[in-house]
Amino acid sequence: MYRRTAIAYAHNKVLLDYIAEGHDLNDTILRFYGKLDSKTTRSKKKQINKWFKCEVKIRETCGSGRGSHLNARQLGDATVLSKPAEQQIVLWINTLRKERSSRVQINVTLAG
Repeated sequence: MYRRTAIAYAHNKVLLDYIAEGHDLNDTILRFYGKLDSKTTRSKKKQINKWFKCEVKIRETCGSGRGSHLNARQLGDATVLSKPAEQQIVLWINTLRKERSSRVQINVTLAG
């Protein structure tokens, strides 16, 4: 089964810079990923060629300080949280609220 792995834009940029220095795809794959079987090597070549098509976006993303991001969204784009993640955030915020109200009550008691 194929499983997609997100890769940081900074890694893509370093790899593209390495190729721009005059190294070919085979050298690049060997340097960054080690010895791979022919099927995986072919897959990596396709992936790197897709990165060439997005080179401007990759360089802009890294230039704006978002190189560690795995997905650069445009302003106004959003992502949806899963229900368990959303429930965990709600629980965390409610806990903070309870702690804050407890501290306020303690401070009022001590001040009074």
